[in-house]
Amino acid sequence: MNMKVWGLILPGGFLVAISVIMLTLYSYTLLKPNPASFAFTVTGTDLAGLAIAVIGLALIMAGAYMQD
Repeated sequence: MNMKVWGLILPGGFLVAISVIMLTLYSYTLLKPNPASFAFTVTGTDLAGLAIAVIGLALIMAGAYMQD
């Protein structure tokens, strides 16, 4: 493994971690007022978390593809 591989995998993992935190906080805000009245709605935060996750996973896959 060289820097070319880790240079893509590490930022990808960082982006995936950020997206997991964003989606977890978003889910918590839905349950905070009344857990019995859970209603999932797609908002900008939700879509941003999913987009960041896709970009992070693409970076991880590109880094794994560049292995020797």
